[in-house]
Amino acid sequence: FFPMYHKLLLTKYEDIQRKAIKTLSTILLGMHPLMGAVRLHYVSSRRNLKLTMKMMCVGCPIMRFDAFHVFKIFVINPDKPESIVQVLSENRDQLVLYLRSFATDEQLRQETFVQERNLVIQTLSLLRQLPVSETHKMRNYTSCSSTVTTTSSNSAAKSFECV
Repeated sequence: FFPMYHKLLLTKYEDIQRKAIKTLSTILLGMHPLMGAVRLHYVSSRRNLKLTMKMMCVGCPIMRFDAFHVFKIFVINPDKPESIVQVLSENRDQLVLYLRSFATDEQLRQETFVQERNLVIQTLSLLRQLPVSETHKMRNYTSCSSTVTTTSSNSAAKSFECV
């Protein structure tokens, strides 16, 4: 299901992307008992984390906001797989810097969002910053026109542009 769904997230049409990320956020944050297994499966994937990080950098502020709600699940998951910890740790400083300035004025007036953002920043800050080569670092993540790179499971460098 998710590989096909990701095609919606990667489309060139922003309105489709916006609706797709909003729906994904709703699915993953759903309280139905079956959603727990779906959520755990989704947030255990390095590929899904990379896509979510990319979505936090594209489109309108509302779309980035919905992507944040997916991203926070990766971060606050107490049982993160090592591959997720690695990506988050490699990019910890850049993510924290980006998240500190992340949000519109309207979003900053939402107490729940501010608390969640602070929890994500705090959780990321507690991760040990892993030393990585320049090709594996996110560059200038605060601008949202940056390169986010991670290492795939076969240790080959994988990167994508946050456009």
